[in-house]
Amino acid sequence: MADEEENETIRLSRTEKKKLAKKKKRKEKRKETAEKEREKAEDPEERRKLEAILREAEEERKRALKEFEDRERLWIQAMELKKEEEEEEEEDKERWKAIKEEEEAKRQLQVEKETECDEDDDWEYVEEGPADIIWQGNEIIIKKKKVRVPKKDASQLIVKEVPYIYHQLGSDVFPITLWSAFFSVVAKVEL
Repeated sequence: MADEEENETIRLSRTEKKKLAKKKKRKEKRKETAEKEREKAEDPEERRKLEAILREAEEERKRALKEFEDRERLWIQAMELKKEEEEEEEEDKERWKAIKEEEEAKRQLQVEKETECDEDDDWEYVEEGPADIIWQGNEIIIKKKKVRVPKKDASQLIVKEVPYIYHQLGSDVFPITLWSAFFSVVAKVEL
């Protein structure tokens, strides 16, 4: 058998011989490393180290899993709280909308009551607040705001009488208060 190998090696070229030698060396190295690994695996000290490393890796995996589950649980709780808050906000908006609609309906009803004409004529118009004085050229226009009040309430109101002075500007005669008379005189002087 050895003779056959020698015969084969003699027939082969130099590069092929080098390739075969490298192949043999690699094969021997693999065998040696495999033997060393087997010895390590059989060695009780190495086995204990390997088991300790495996235990530590398992503990680390469990710790990471627990950490992940805790973070996930906290995130879920936060999302539930956020959802509840959004629902509460939506309910508040709906409540406010309902209240506004109710107030608008009341206001509309009140306006309808005020605008509807009663045949009994239960309303009275009362002047309210100071008069508006409008100067237009050489004319003075005085407007008083009138408020529609039920007759029963009108009797309870105390109406303050303001003395009027009639002032003539041009050809028209206007009733004006003392205060507005002062301004009309000032306006007349400016004209």
